[in-house]
Amino acid sequence: MYVPEDITEQEFERLKTFFSRIKYLSQEEILLEFGSLSMTFSQLEQDIETTLRIPREYLMQKVLSRDISDVSLENLETVLPLLTSRKRQLSNTLYENFFNNLKGELTKQDRKLLKEAKERLKLFVGFQTTIKEVVELHIEIKKLFASVKLTQNSEFQDISSLPIFDELIDKGLRVVTEEVKSLTPTLKQPHLLKNSTYTRVMDGYMSELEQDIVRLEQIERWKKVAQNKEQSEYLIKVEKKVVQLQRMHRGTLFIAYSSKQNVNEKLLALLDQTYALEGMIDSFQ
Repeated sequence: MYVPEDITEQEFERLKTFFSRIKYLSQEEILLEFGSLSMTFSQLEQDIETTLRIPREYLMQKVLSRDISDVSLENLETVLPLLTSRKRQLSNTLYENFFNNLKGELTKQDRKLLKEAKERLKLFVGFQTTIKEVVELHIEIKKLFASVKLTQNSEFQDISSLPIFDELIDKGLRVVTEEVKSLTPTLKQPHLLKNSTYTRVMDGYMSELEQDIVRLEQIERWKKVAQNKEQSEYLIKVEKKVVQLQRMHRGTLFIAYSSKQNVNEKLLALLDQTYALEGMIDSFQ
């Protein structure tokens, strides 16, 4: 994904100061400097459409369904500069000052455009704030997952332990499935998540993530010493269950973390803002 180069801090401050002087310009000077209201309105609409690609491409399908397992940390970190750059801040400042400082008589059509532009800008700024918060929260949880590494003192078993290993994985899947069921209501009702439960889940399942790495490494070691085709096929089946267990452990942590940070409310707000902005664009004539 291409990220446009940001402007320097010095350039940002210079332009910001210049835009703040709009209120001292005459109507003719404002329109001469920035073009017609309809042209500026069209530019705002283009900015909105461009920014809306972020949730469509990187967040909608995964984050809004509360599954970020296939959204890479790299992609999430690429999104942030588009929402926090000086260019974006400057653009918002320009629109706000321009719309608030138009003077003199406006045509009926221009008054209609101005009213719509202010409404869209207000919603657009709120959208940027919300999606920035969502992306930052998910970067935090992704980094938490990425911090888990295979320890040097990990112990591995002989392949004769495979049947017992398989039973333990099945038991783990049953336990985490029940945990997910009990935690899921807290996404919509964060107050239901007790601090003691949150601490237990975060500590316990971070430890489980460490064990998941050991389990996957154990499978790889057993693959190298598998004695026959039947044993190799058995290992493949068990490996799939270990991968599923790892995803569920991550999902449990994600739910607990999201509930604690009240992410569900932010996601619903983001969804509403996205639909509202898209509806404004679709209805504009």
